[in-house]
Amino acid sequence: MYLGCEYVMAVASPFSFHEEIQPKRDLVDPTIAALIHLLETAVATPSVKRVIITGSQATVFNYDYGPSRDYMYTEKDWNPVTYEQACNPPQDIYCGPLIYAYAGGKTLAEKAAWEFTRNNAQEKFDIVCILPSWIFDPTTWQPTSSADFSESNKIIYGLYQGQAPPSDIFPHWVDVRDVARAHVLAIEKRNAGGYRLIVNSGPFRVRDAIVSLKKLESRVVDPEHVKNLDKWCGMDNGKSVELLGMKYIGLDQCFTDMVEQFKKMTA
Repeated sequence: MYLGCEYVMAVASPFSFHEEIQPKRDLVDPTIAALIHLLETAVATPSVKRVIITGSQATVFNYDYGPSRDYMYTEKDWNPVTYEQACNPPQDIYCGPLIYAYAGGKTLAEKAAWEFTRNNAQEKFDIVCILPSWIFDPTTWQPTSSADFSESNKIIYGLYQGQAPPSDIFPHWVDVRDVARAHVLAIEKRNAGGYRLIVNSGPFRVRDAIVSLKKLESRVVDPEHVKNLDKWCGMDNGKSVELLGMKYIGLDQCFTDMVEQFKKMTA
């Protein structure tokens, strides 16, 4: 039990591109089970007032369309993935089967959390679901090698080193410091209870990232050789601004802080 706790946070799910990862065993079932177990424990703890869940933009994004879509996603949208699809992801999906399975696990876990709360906990506590975009960050410690990075930071480090850019598979981004701030504000703002909140700095296009990094490191590939897609879906962060008062860190500032760590690591 969370004895004496008034606020509980269910933080991010594990994710890896490791070839031995099995979608059902490693990405779907554990994500759902862990969140429900946390909520069951919260129900059994009289002091709990609110549970803040670290969800994902993947729970509102429709992977059948990809990012090249003239559409604005909001908290009213849901990823339409089924349990069967998440456990057996299509191998030819544009984002890759593991990301698809991860997104499915996060979506199904969040849906299960809302259902569980409606059926078991409405009079005991409320929940807030923070839905961050793809997260980039300067870490709170000094990395010594790329092995210390999250999967998202490995992509930026690769661009920093002059590697060929990946395809546009992550439509939006957010700085981890904004994600942390949103979690704290979800505790402080009483009117945030019962909401899904997209936490998103803006669109993430590989060419735009290269332009930003090129200002900081000459090895980065020439952005003139990279084109953005003509259409790009939107991710509305207005609710997080309205209810939490969020003000988001820009891409240039995020990359400046990350590159400072890269330089110390390679010195």
